[in-house]
Amino acid sequence: MDDPLQAAEYAIGFESLRYITQHEVARAGSPAALARELGIDPRPLRRFLAGADPSREVWEALTEHVRHLPPPRPRAPVGFLGLAVAAEALPVHLRRQARVRMAYALTDLFGEHGEPLPQWVGAVADLWA
Repeated sequence: MDDPLQAAEYAIGFESLRYITQHEVARAGSPAALARELGIDPRPLRRFLAGADPSREVWEALTEHVRHLPPPRPRAPVGFLGLAVAAEALPVHLRRQARVRMAYALTDLFGEHGEPLPQWVGAVADLWA
């Protein structure tokens, strides 16, 4: 995508939806169980959870589902979204590895300064490692 603001917007939207979807998968018990609830094929849902852009079917089903979630809805931490924006600038095949490496670099940085590690940093490493 040539427009950096639009690329960032898409990265934030997709990553926010992926974050909420992870919570919904945990609630449902599995990606397949969530796909059954949504009435969609589980394969494109699994691809989305693994880092691919969502198919139209997945995007529409998940956004409709999220609209009807009771408050408070899960919200992705800003740092989590920031790493997604940074990764969006990279070739697709490097994005997963870049997210993990950025999370590990942040872990080292916080440790060197004796700062507590924000929970979202560990969540990035757990999700993408």
